[in-house]
Amino acid sequence: MHLGHVRLRGHHLVCTHFYRGADFPGEFSRNLERVMTDFEHKGAIVEAGPDDLCVHCGRLTENGECKLEGGGESSIRGLDALALTLLQVGVRDHVTYETILDRIPNILVRWKQFACHDCDLCNTCRNSQGLMARGA
Repeated sequence: MHLGHVRLRGHHLVCTHFYRGADFPGEFSRNLERVMTDFEHKGAIVEAGPDDLCVHCGRLTENGECKLEGGGESSIRGLDALALTLLQVGVRDHVTYETILDRIPNILVRWKQFACHDCDLCNTCRNSQGLMARGA
């Protein structure tokens, strides 16, 4: 974590509002809870690449690239760019949880059209019953 703020890449700014740590195994789940608590209280710095969630993901390679099936790092960077454009934020910006939460309803149609069709976490999002504040 960086200067008291978490580091989050573009698509994590969107996706973290739809899934919960309990949906994931082990250390990733515990880290997700820590990151989200800090994001809610301190905000986040927008990253261009791997962030504080990626460090505990089994898909992150030693050279810092995502090995996600169906496109890997290039696919993830495309999602990041889309999220930043839709949320109207840039790399290295400081963002608050509340600001991102307020913007998400306005981007959902486009996000779902372009980002969700190939996502292997779609059941997690469906189970979250839409946009919700954490802990709800």
